Amino acid sequence: MIDNANRAAWPSAGAIRHNAVTRRQLRIVAVTAAALVMALGGITAAALASGPGRHSSIRVSTRPTPTSLNLSPADVVALQMFTPETGVGIASATPPRCVGTCPGRPSRPPGPYYLASTADGGLHWTATARLPATSTKPSYNNLILAFVTTSEGYVQYATPGAASNTTWLTGDGGRTWSPLRSAGPATSLSLLGKSAWVTATVCPPGVTRGSTCHVDLLSYTFGAPAPATSNVIPVEGVPAAVAGTPEQPTLLGRLDATTGVAAEGGEGGPTSLLVTHDSGRHWQQQPDPCGDLTPAGFVTTSPADWNLYCSLAGGMNQGTVGFYTSTNSGQQWTLDAQANETNSSAGTISTSLGYDLTASGNGHALWLVGSLDDLQVSTDGGSHWSDVSIQTDGTHPILAAAGPTQAWLPTPTGLYHTLDGTTWKRL
Repeated sequence: MIDNANRAAWPSAGAIRHNAVTRRQLRIVAVTAAALVMALGGITAAALASGPGRHSSIRVSTRPTPTSLNLSPADVVALQMFTPETGVGIASATPPRCVGTCPGRPSRPPGPYYLASTADGGLHWTATARLPATSTKPSYNNLILAFVTTSEGYVQYATPGAASNTTWLTGDGGRTWSPLRSAGPATSLSLLGKSAWVTATVCPPGVTRGSTCHVDLLSYTFGAPAPATSNVIPVEGVPAAVAGTPEQPTLLGRLDATTGVAAEGGEGGPTSLLVTHDSGRHWQQQPDPCGDLTPAGFVTTSPADWNLYCSLAGGMNQGTVGFYTSTNSGQQWTLDAQANETNSSAGTISTSLGYDLTASGNGHALWLVGSLDDLQVSTDGGSHWSDVSIQTDGTHPILAAAGPTQAWLPTPTGLYHTLDGTTWKRL
């Protein structure tokens, strides 16, 4: 998930990229320790020391990037914009690409991945360094960027079921990378200022999921590979009383340096919302309007104005969905839009399942990215949504926003951009 905290004038809480469905899709339940593949793409390891209780000292240098390697907007698979003009991205000289109507999957396998930058709103991109390689295969939905400047930030690989999911830190524009230490594979990343939060799923040896696993919330000071704090996100509320609840807690979003919102419970079963005000040391249950739906997207437009998207899969990427808003930090919720595969009972919203909810910088536009070929836009706070036909082909790309109303969406058919929040075009 691009971190929504860097998307708006007021730090947005939907940052874990982004977005419970995205995070649930990226939830890692593999047990084995992260196995880094350091022999790809000319990457060399200077030293190796990792694992619980040990200070991680891996530091890798990437092969120099040719200064002549200029990339097109279509090469970008993930991005973060600081302003409407400047930003960073992850790009491949041969990204997954659609041909024709893009039936099924992108037609080309991706090539080497680069850290890249733009100074003209995404029209042109320049590669600055190779990304560190792991056994996790990069794609649109598993590369998360969280940068402080164009040369300082984090890149996270987070693929479902991959034990090699790792968060990497660079302070020199990608010339060198250091992995962050955690007791399990990383599942999400959020950055506010120079304070990073990472979640990691930790299971005993030989176990892949279940009640013996837990989710750690780790906080890092920029530049440090070891976490400053590590706290377990508890299973509390309604799901704690239901036997066989399959899902571990998921961090939905971050409101400020110490406050975050998590969801717990499985799809089709009871769920609960939890809030922490001290970086995960303590959690308290929050009113949850989703019921048996899954909290699937969360974003804020001010400290008090919360937006929550809930969904339950039916079939063929359709299902039951609901959109709720709160004006008092989640203490009470209002149903603004609801629909299932047979009718709409409130507002107008598509039953196509969304997974990435983002707010514009001025809070006037909300965007909900769907799994296949639709992007929904609301300009009235979530009561009514209109469709924008942008083909994502199941790649689950992550939207990035900057300025009052501008946003970008990388897809296998190209990089799309909007100036006003509603009208999109391919760059």
